[in-house]
Amino acid sequence: KLVGEFLSGLASGTGVSIAKQVALYPFDTLRTRLQVKSSRRGLFKGLYNTGIIPPLVSRTPASAVFFGFKDFLQAQLQSMGLGPSESLTIAVFLAQFPKWAIRSPSERLKTLSQAQLEGGDLKEQLEDLKKQFRDPKSLFEGYTSNIGWAFPHDAVKFVSYDFLKRSPLRDHIPKPLVSLVEGALAGVLAEVFTSPLDVTRTRVMSKSLGKFHEYSDSPLKQVSNLNLVVQEDGFLGLFAGLTPKLARAIAGGAIQFATIEYVKSKTKNALDGS
Repeated sequence: KLVGEFLSGLASGTGVSIAKQVALYPFDTLRTRLQVKSSRRGLFKGLYNTGIIPPLVSRTPASAVFFGFKDFLQAQLQSMGLGPSESLTIAVFLAQFPKWAIRSPSERLKTLSQAQLEGGDLKEQLEDLKKQFRDPKSLFEGYTSNIGWAFPHDAVKFVSYDFLKRSPLRDHIPKPLVSLVEGALAGVLAEVFTSPLDVTRTRVMSKSLGKFHEYSDSPLKQVSNLNLVVQEDGFLGLFAGLTPKLARAIAGGAIQFATIEYVKSKTKNALDGS
């Protein structure tokens, strides 16, 4: 059973990553630019071609590893007597470390490309990726900040979705739309709750652009990073880019959980039949 959970998690993570990247990348580009740019000039330029190659290459295995480990750990923890919410929260936390070990380099390159309004064609993006790998120290700039944002974000999203799945409210939603509606609601809650941490992680990864030098990736400096945002842009600066994030969350949450439920179901049926 545990092996089945791991394999179905790998399959659903792969499907989710591809679906979300292809459909929602422009919203992610807008989010990044609103968080790092003082001007809206060029805001809508090259929404698709700025840095999309690196995340397509790395996010699929990173997402597959995350869901594989999460589902495996959650099943293991529940077999040890932990409740659904506790086991899910712990599993989401532990699965962040291998996920971001794979994803951090491309996340930083994507962020830099989006913020500079430069992405180029496929050949140029691959060349940029090669350059990053020549400087190992810079590859993981933002690793700690990414986990600091991703853990509460994913915890809120998955725990909310798990709660909604067990809520009587789902009885009032047309059956074909249940996963879509619940996923969208869970995604919106996660984005609103963790928006300040998303702003700071974007700025940490953008330091090489000549701005945000005072921002630190140290886990001890995350509160200081939040204070810097407020000093520079006011309290509302903590929610920069929230509009495209909410649009992405509604569509992304619906795609994510509908894909998860579908792929996991198909994978488990295939494993049971083999």
